[in-house]
Formats: sequence, C-alpha cells, structure tokens
Amino acid sequence: MRHICKRNPPYCLTQRQRIHVPQTATEAETAWGNFPSDCCGKVGEYLHAEQYHLCAYTELNLDEFKNELEQTNTPVKLGYHIEHVKPKSKFPPLTFDYNNRVVLG
Repeated sequence: MRHICKRNPPYCLTQRQRIHVPQTATEAETAWGNFPSDCCGKVGEYLHAEQYHLCAYTELNLDEFKNELEQTNTPVKLGYHIEHVKPKSKFPPLTFDYNNRVVLG
C-alpha cells in the first residue's frame, strides 16, 4: 500500500470548515449535500494529484484504466469519487476535514 502524503487543502475547503462544523449526522449530510460542486472538483483535483492518480483502495491507475476502456468502446461511466475515510454519519465533525478524504475510482 502506498502512503498518501497529505498537503494543504484547497482554500475553498478551508473556508467551508470555518463556517460551520457539523455536529450531527443530519447536519453532516445536509452540509455535504450543499457543498458547491466547483469546490468539490478542486478537492478532487488535489486528492487525485497527491495519490499519484491511483485509487486509494485498489491502487489502480484511474487514468490508464479509463483510457483502456475508451479504446475498447466499453460503455462504462468512469471518473472519481471523493470518499470520507471515517464516515460522516458517525464522525460529523470530520465532514470537511481534508485529512479524512481520499479519491476512489
């Protein structure tokens, strides 16, 4: 397993963390649902880069896998997903904690 060396989070995520830290599972779900997609995309870019374009769980190279499927015309929707390592339902204060995030394929 490759160690992920976390760097500083995007500014938009830091600002969101300062606004309000969810304290309940309901607050966490609502806050995450209202998280702006442009900032979510920026967080994904940061995570993707620091993980060397590898899925945090399988270590598959997400870019190569996508290219191979495109060449074989396989109808598969690929991309990445930002995952909370510790689930926001059980750890609401970590909803916007950058160190609690990884990218999955």
